[in-house]
Amino acid sequence: MSVFVVQEKGCLPDKTIFHAATLDMMVVMVGVSIPSLDTNSIAYHLIPAEYLTDPIYPGLPPGLSPQELCHWLAPPPMFYLGPSSQKFPGYHQAMVMYDISDKEDAEGRGTILNQMY
Repeated sequence: MSVFVVQEKGCLPDKTIFHAATLDMMVVMVGVSIPSLDTNSIAYHLIPAEYLTDPIYPGLPPGLSPQELCHWLAPPPMFYLGPSSQKFPGYHQAMVMYDISDKEDAEGRGTILNQMY
């Protein structure tokens, strides 16, 4: 299942009991869950806080300036509401537009612009 975070609502207090489990360091958020095309839903989700932190990017040279980072890293993906689904009335496809970094482009790796889900 994929969850696209729409809004963070805050942290649960540590030692919260939820479905007989003790939870620590959990964040409550509104997210769009996409387990399959016929059960997409917008709902509250509980996710461990570490899942929401930016990952460490392996392979980057140390000490890059913010401008140099923008050259090495691809821009973030953009999510848009796509066309309505003919197979599932009332639902829409998600359009994701993404690109490669300037460095990859300079190396001739090509650019991928969008994808429908």
